[in-house]
Amino acid sequence: MGNPIRHLDGNTFYFITSRCIDSEFLLRPDPEVNQILGEWFVRAQRTTGVEIVAYVVLGNHFHLLCRAPKRNLDRFVGLFKSQSSRQINRHRGDRRGTLYQRRYSCEPVFGEGAILDRILYILSNPAAAHLVNRSEDWPGLISTPQLLHDEKVSFTLFDRTAWCAAGCPEDRTPYLEEGELEITLPEFLARMDPEERTALIRNHLEAREAECRDTRRRENRTVMGRGRVLAQSPRSRPRSTNRSNRPLCHAATIEAWMAYRNERRLFLASYRDASELYRGGDHEVEFPKGSFPPWIRKVA
Repeated sequence: MGNPIRHLDGNTFYFITSRCIDSEFLLRPDPEVNQILGEWFVRAQRTTGVEIVAYVVLGNHFHLLCRAPKRNLDRFVGLFKSQSSRQINRHRGDRRGTLYQRRYSCEPVFGEGAILDRILYILSNPAAAHLVNRSEDWPGLISTPQLLHDEKVSFTLFDRTAWCAAGCPEDRTPYLEEGELEITLPEFLARMDPEERTALIRNHLEAREAECRDTRRRENRTVMGRGRVLAQSPRSRPRSTNRSNRPLCHAATIEAWMAYRNERRLFLASYRDASELYRGGDHEVEFPKGSFPPWIRKVA
């Protein structure tokens, strides 16, 4: 089955997921991996202007809720994944190639309720996966400090190009700077009083974490815990991986879901008409805004 045709809008929030090859724990948190991932989130954000609302990186996948005003979400994710793969491979020292098994999934999110639900899904992900009891216990990257405590999260950026041009001196200090990973709140949250907003997110998050604890009690299981998470081998993998069908979108109401479905049908019809002309040799044809021409095999 082929990948869904992308249709990116600059005003829409998107829920993004990308998983490691064979679900291996190649993103298992440690100080070096956290620094690499954080640095390339910052660099990709600076390069593309993508607005990140929430994020979490677990051992074998990551989730993002973000918006790309310049319709360049593919460039943001491509830059992050390619560069983080290269540097984590160097850090691990025992593998080559990409860390990620396929193109990332990307579903639009419509309505305040759906946006809040995705934020809470991201923040509660470590607890839902029975890795830690609370979001704040997770040792990897997660946007809890920014969304619950209004803390600034920064990472060291190393200008390797300038360092190499200078002959790779031992003192790297002139080529280092701190870069903040910025969070952009959706309009309905940005308008709220900071204390009210924090209380809203915290209360909903604690309710979800309580549901996870109830589930563990019913199933007679415990969390893995911070220590065991950090001790996992990056080349290990879970015994089983939950797979779910990719949703069409995340919507707060059935009306919003149906409106997007109808809009999507019109877009696909327009895209396929343009694609047929493009493959037939008309490379001046206009594609719907926010989409990309199909790939064509070039034969010598």
